[in-house]
Amino acid sequence: MKTPYFLLILILFISCDERLSSKKTVDLDTIDVEEQELPWSESLENPSQGYAHLPRLKSQDGKLHMTWVEQEDSLAVLKYSVYEEPTWSPVEVVASGKDWFVNWADFPAVAVNNGTVMATFLQKSAKGTYDYDVKYTLKNKVSGQWSSSQTLHNDNIAAEHGFVSLLSYQEGFFATWLDGRNTDSSGGGHDSSGHGGMGAMTLRSALIDVQGKITKRNELDNRICDCCSTSAVQTDEGLVIVYRDRSEGDAETRDIYRAIWQEESTIVPAPVYNDNWKINGCPVNGPAIDAIDNTAVAAWFTAAGDSPQVLVAFSQDGGLNFDKAIPISEGEAIGRVDVVMLEDGSAAVLYIDHNFWEGITHADAVNLWLKRVYQDGTTGVAKKVNSISAERMSGFPQIETSNGILYVAWTDTQDKSASIEVMRIEPTL
Repeated sequence: MKTPYFLLILILFISCDERLSSKKTVDLDTIDVEEQELPWSESLENPSQGYAHLPRLKSQDGKLHMTWVEQEDSLAVLKYSVYEEPTWSPVEVVASGKDWFVNWADFPAVAVNNGTVMATFLQKSAKGTYDYDVKYTLKNKVSGQWSSSQTLHNDNIAAEHGFVSLLSYQEGFFATWLDGRNTDSSGGGHDSSGHGGMGAMTLRSALIDVQGKITKRNELDNRICDCCSTSAVQTDEGLVIVYRDRSEGDAETRDIYRAIWQEESTIVPAPVYNDNWKINGCPVNGPAIDAIDNTAVAAWFTAAGDSPQVLVAFSQDGGLNFDKAIPISEGEAIGRVDVVMLEDGSAAVLYIDHNFWEGITHADAVNLWLKRVYQDGTTGVAKKVNSISAERMSGFPQIETSNGILYVAWTDTQDKSASIEVMRIEPTL
């Protein structure tokens, strides 16, 4: 008998400190897991110190850019460094504050365009738990100085604004985010339908030039899920954004959609795939997307049919349409996915799942997994990157490619502390 739906949702999304129970468990010491081991890999020392978490990776021109947050008491500091084999650049302080909204699922973003770097962070705007603004700052490629922060949105309403995705675009940047200007945030928080209020969360975007000026604003979708991360990539069709939608009325179907932004218009949002996951609340588990030329791949978590799993779908036409979803997780997945396209047209998918062997899930063993997925629907064997906590503070792991090598970053949590781990992996999965 399957776990009751309401209990599954409670375990997965309200109390991430709990572990999913399993119908069958196994003593991991009695099985051979040799074929699950990674190919060549090595841990990479990184410049983070102290209580450090929320790593973000961005690869460009053979360099790996990383931002992260270090905290001491009430002070949060956003830091930045660049890895160019074999060393990291000196650490830079992007911004800091004692009034930030620092959250395991809603984290800073970073993008790089021809030497100019843009970064975002979240700052409280009022007393409500989820009243916070998106702030952005740019590093001048000539002076190397970070600019004073500005607010990304223009509504001046105390509400939730966050879950940012950034892309370099032409001579500047494209930003997309969840915007709660239509919601009533009067001290509330997550209730059974999201963030209680009069209106719905919206998906919005803006173009920012290298001087930090916003040149164009758009609303991409007027009703979406309240607190799932977004992801964006550029294809020949435009800028493709994936996010978790929210259906009208009482159905509360929250499947993954895509919107496509173009210079002159925005293509009507459409589902990446119809999971038909009906959930009366936000699962806090957003999608990821990547592309090479006009081939795109999306990965996401769903628990439709009381079956928690990670799905992957490819698009051959720049994100306009996606093929049938490919299930890749083997246990009762937790999700928190990321994905990168590889040069041969396959994809490497990063996700959190319980330990498994021949269909048997070990309830107490939670790992970060890496699996290769091909466009014909076949997959490689899931490879364990590392053990990881299922608790919220472990956040959303990241994967990027640079010079033909995979880089994975995640937050390691022990004894209520946090540190950042980075691993280099040969992409022969």
